[in-house]
Amino acid sequence: MIYAKGGNMKKKYFGKYVFLSFIIILTIYIVSAIVNVKLFNNGDFWQQIFYFDFNKPIGYIKLIMSIMIIVFGIFIEYIVNEKKKLEMELNIKNQRYELAMDAGNHAVWEIDIKNDKIYYSPMYYKMLGYEYNEFPMNRTVFDRLMHPDDKKEILPKILEYLNNASPYEEEFRLKCKDGSWKWILGRSRGYIKNKDGIVEKIIGTHSDISVLKKEQLKVIENKEKYQLLFENMVSGFSLCEMIYDNKDLIDHTFIEVNSKFEEIMGISKSKLI
Repeated sequence: MIYAKGGNMKKKYFGKYVFLSFIIILTIYIVSAIVNVKLFNNGDFWQQIFYFDFNKPIGYIKLIMSIMIIVFGIFIEYIVNEKKKLEMELNIKNQRYELAMDAGNHAVWEIDIKNDKIYYSPMYYKMLGYEYNEFPMNRTVFDRLMHPDDKKEILPKILEYLNNASPYEEEFRLKCKDGSWKWILGRSRGYIKNKDGIVEKIIGTHSDISVLKKEQLKVIENKEKYQLLFENMVSGFSLCEMIYDNKDLIDHTFIEVNSKFEEIMGISKSKLI
C-alpha cells in the first residue's frame, strides 16, 4: 500500500478502488485477447493480453482507456478517503465538544428533523440519575419528564422557538429517576440548515441550575420574611439614600418606608418614594 503523509494524516492513494480498476483493466485485456485469438486467430493468447498495436487505432484506444480507468480509480479512492477523513475529524470534534460540556456539567441534545431522530449525550442521562441509554432517545421523553406546571407554560414557548428557528433560554424542571425534580436551564445552541434554508438539525444544551435556583428561592423567601417584619413594626422606619457634595450631606431620598412611618409622618409612601 502506498501512502503520502500530510500533517498528522496519512492519505491512502492506492487502495481497493485502484486495485479494482486494475482488475477491470486486466479483465478487459483477457476478453480482448480471447476475441483476437479465438475469432481472428491473431497470435498467442498470453502475448495478446498486454499487446498494444499502435499501428491501429485500437492500440491507442486500449492504452487511453486503461489510463482513464486507473485515474478514475485513484479519483474514487481520494474522494472516499477525504470523506472518511472529514467524518473522523467531525467525530473527534463532537467528542471534544461533549467532553467540554460534560466537564462543565452541561448535557447536549440534538434533534435531527430530516431523519426524525433525537440524540441525548451521556451527561443528559447522568444529570437526571439515569444510566446512559436507560430511556429511549425520542421527543416524548422530554415531554414526559417535564414538570406538569412547566409543561403548560414553558413547553409551548420552547416548541414555538424551535419551529421558528429562534434562539431560546428557558428554565424548567425535569423529573429525576429517584422521583425528585431538578431545575434545568435549557438553551438552543444552533440551527443547521440545508442549502434551501430549511432547518435539518437543532443543537442545544441542558445545565443543572438546581443549587442556584435553591439559593434564589431562599433569597426571595428571606426578602418576604423581612418585608413582613418591616411592615409590622410598631415603630416607624425608613430606608434612605444620603446625597453628599464632597463630604457635606446636602439631601436624601427615601428608598423604602413602613406603614407606621406613613402614619407618623401623615404622608403616603407614594409621595415619599
